[in-house]
Amino acid sequence: LGLSPNERLTKARIRSFSDHLAETNIPRSVAIQMDALYKAARIMMPKLDLSWLKLTKARLHSAAPLKRASGPLVTSVQILEVGQRLMDDHDPRTEDRLTLAQAIRYRDGLLISLLAFLPLRRKNLAALEIDRHLIGEGTNRFVSIPAAETKTRTPIEFAVPELLLPYLDVYLEIVRLRILNDPKCKALWVSPRGGALRDGAIGAIVSRHTAAVLGIRL
Repeated sequence: LGLSPNERLTKARIRSFSDHLAETNIPRSVAIQMDALYKAARIMMPKLDLSWLKLTKARLHSAAPLKRASGPLVTSVQILEVGQRLMDDHDPRTEDRLTLAQAIRYRDGLLISLLAFLPLRRKNLAALEIDRHLIGEGTNRFVSIPAAETKTRTPIEFAVPELLLPYLDVYLEIVRLRILNDPKCKALWVSPRGGALRDGAIGAIVSRHTAAVLGIRL
């Protein structure tokens, strides 16, 4: 440590560091960490010739195989079909008596259908509230999430797709009330256990229904 940073940064040390990383990291991770090292060195020692280090990290990136997505491709159209099937199969207007199980499956179908148009983060999806995030009426309904509530601090605003408006009306007027235990709750997605549906439950809902229809857990 008595040496200056530019004296400690040698090709031999970098090679040794790379070999050490490779013992516990995949090639892509080694390349990423070497890239971070290069960027840090460039800031700390702007006048030092680091062309050799730049070349080294570039070679590591070129040699590292990209991780390819496995399994069949699933489109948003297929996801929408999963949601619509759930709602159409459990439409309360065609049932003599809407059971709680049927209402929950309709809720799941609308949730999945909305995700097919806009893949919101689970936290934002679960936090949607009527008259706060879901605004408007009739054919002019919008979802508006302020910047303070998004991970990227960018507001999210979009119109509810026309295709989903009739389903949404049925959900708000019939299905949600069948599930709801707390009349004061303003959450769009409600749970029979009381209050809003937890964001942790959304992953299981999507996974269960897509596996049943598509044979793939999303």
